[in-house]
Amino acid sequence: MKNRHIIIIVLGFIIIWLTYMSKFGTNIIDAMFWGGFIFIGFILFLVTFVRNIIRFIKERRAQNFFTTYLILAFAIIICGIEYKNQYDFDKPSLLKGSCDGDINRTSIDLKKDGTFIFENSATEIIDYMYGTYTISENKITLDKTFLENVIVTDKLEIRDKEDSENTQTKFLYQIDEKGNILSNEIEFRVIEDNRK
Repeated sequence: MKNRHIIIIVLGFIIIWLTYMSKFGTNIIDAMFWGGFIFIGFILFLVTFVRNIIRFIKERRAQNFFTTYLILAFAIIICGIEYKNQYDFDKPSLLKGSCDGDINRTSIDLKKDGTFIFENSATEIIDYMYGTYTISENKITLDKTFLENVIVTDKLEIRDKEDSENTQTKFLYQIDEKGNILSNEIEFRVIEDNRK
């Protein structure tokens, strides 16, 4: 195996791994690595493709395109993983709740198919966690009891809260087994409700 094949395989697996891991979190450093690896991969593909064409014209052997096929195979796998990641993010939402801080934000997106995406971000770092849930009227049960030191129970409940302008706003509250709101825990303002 030639050195360039080893470089392509190593680079391909690194980009596949970064693409897969982007489902669970991103940060500015990852984005820089991503950009760098994609740029290097694109340049490597162009150089390889031109060399393969030149060799094919001289030798007329289909195996001259092995390196090009290898790069294309990695590109297809990477695009497939990225498509799956985006598909999971873009599934229709049943209910979304969010809590914004000064430099951080946390949210939970309950999808119509019974899955959820929990997002916790601070400055340039975003973490995602996934799970399933069940809902009965205003009560939601998650398959996890601990999400990033933010959600500390597997039970949430949608309740109305009167804001400073005397309007009723829906919130997702963390509750205990008896239905009591857990004090000093984050509450999520409902920003999208498609339960109707």
